[in-house]
Amino acid sequence: MKKGIKTAYQQGTKLRIAAPEYRNWLKRCILEELKSDLGHKGDITSNSLIGNEKAAADIISKEKGILAGAEELIFLASMFGIKIKMHKKDGMPIKDGSRIATLIGKAKTILRLERLMLNMLQRMSGIATATWNIIKKTKNKAAIAPTRKTLLRYLDKKAVYVAGGVTHRFGLFDAILIKDNHLNILKRKHKNYVEKAIEKACKSRKQARFIGIEVKNTKEALEAARIGAKVRRIPFILLLDNISAGEIRNIVNTLKEEMLRNNVLLEASGGITEKNAVAYAKAGVDVISIGSLTHSVKALDMGMEMR
Repeated sequence: MKKGIKTAYQQGTKLRIAAPEYRNWLKRCILEELKSDLGHKGDITSNSLIGNEKAAADIISKEKGILAGAEELIFLASMFGIKIKMHKKDGMPIKDGSRIATLIGKAKTILRLERLMLNMLQRMSGIATATWNIIKKTKNKAAIAPTRKTLLRYLDKKAVYVAGGVTHRFGLFDAILIKDNHLNILKRKHKNYVEKAIEKACKSRKQARFIGIEVKNTKEALEAARIGAKVRRIPFILLLDNISAGEIRNIVNTLKEEMLRNNVLLEASGGITEKNAVAYAKAGVDVISIGSLTHSVKALDMGMEMR
């Protein structure tokens, strides 16, 4: 992975239980989800039928894919005194019938946590599987990233990372990405609004992992790249938004002719799926960001069996 890509796009090491900020966020997320599920009455079914007996439960995969969420599952179980034995690790391939984990503890506690555990594992594994499928097809010609179109925020990002992708920015707070709506406002006052936007962004570069700007054609890309060549001490990115793979190939060639290609990172985004990702990877971009990885991904089917 190119140094600039890792600096700008990869924050996966922050998404580990050992990282206090992530651990605290995950704990709050778990407690909030569980509170919402239990309401004021709790699990009235289990409370009506089951006493304080202990039980064991296996989490079983019902289809093949890539596992993600194992570390989070261990953390969740530990929060409620459930012993857990993992049979698979994050990033490992699983198949229909794979036993992922065994839980031992109070039956009522396991049942209260069942849906939360499965929701997390199924979604994260679905994202990891989709990410891995695209990485396999594109053969690492470009890094694969999610967007901010997430449902479970850091869990979604972690799942992409587990499968070998990059995380991109976590939120509005960690990178400067100048999009068309920002430019629409600036152009009201400034004729040279692209230059003005990059100039203003550079003044805040100490707060950001990278500075990026959205462009929609070869002309805009060339103009932004010329101005961005002056950016120092921080990666500068051209976000090639909703541009065909063919035109992106022309943009790459034009930037090379102008001796500007090495000064920028190129990210392709907008309407990219597993079906057309290979064409974008071959076009010569550094990163492909795909919203469907997290906004409409299919969860991997799993179930819990008590015994």
